[in-house]
Amino acid sequence: MINLSGLILSAAVASAANLEAPQHPPYGCPDCTLQAFQLDYDVSRNGKQLGQAQLSLRPSGGSLWVLEMQVEATKGLASVAGYRETERSTLRLDEHGWQIVDYQRKRKVAFGNRDEHMRFDWDNGRLDSEIKGEPRTVALPPGTVDSNSLTLLLGHQLSLAQEPGSYSVARSGKVDQWRFALADGETIDGFAVHRLDRIREDSRRTTTSWFSPAHGYLPIRLQQVEKDGETITMTLRAAHGAASPGS
Repeated sequence: MINLSGLILSAAVASAANLEAPQHPPYGCPDCTLQAFQLDYDVSRNGKQLGQAQLSLRPSGGSLWVLEMQVEATKGLASVAGYRETERSTLRLDEHGWQIVDYQRKRKVAFGNRDEHMRFDWDNGRLDSEIKGEPRTVALPPGTVDSNSLTLLLGHQLSLAQEPGSYSVARSGKVDQWRFALADGETIDGFAVHRLDRIREDSRRTTTSWFSPAHGYLPIRLQQVEKDGETITMTLRAAHGAASPGS
């Protein structure tokens, strides 16, 4: 799921999947295929332009694909601080579906950078991570995906008219469970959308994504609202490849 709250100096929009796969190694998205796309977003904070973001999926040679999310502040204090964040997920695709094999997150800001790296060792069922230079290892449940590639899994399930379930989250060297609530009947710019609200045990923030069937069941709007009312919104500006309507 796309991370928005780094722009206001906190982490967010994360999740991943807990699905039982019929074969070994376990697949994050069994029977899924991948098609290249690019989504360009405008990012606003409390209704004011803050920056730009881009979500893209592209082949990377052989059976590997790269899903990348880039967010850059171009206005306001975040721009002055040089805020830029990149999440890069490497997926392996075969005839059974895709699975995550590597995740990297780099946040650049004037008062301190943050790097994360997670390696998914499916053969040994372990998640090996390096968070801010500190190594850690935890068990890797079958079907886990990272917070970035969860977007693809949720879109795939929506395309099959499946209700969202419970997902294993791999983020910051830990694996947690996340759930979503589905709401239909909304439109954005004339496009029918599926709204997904992340269900949290606490009320620190709310996170909502709007997935558009016309755009390949990918999110055309994302919004995060902090407890104090601070709101970060990503709104689609342009879609290319498999995300383009009519493609």
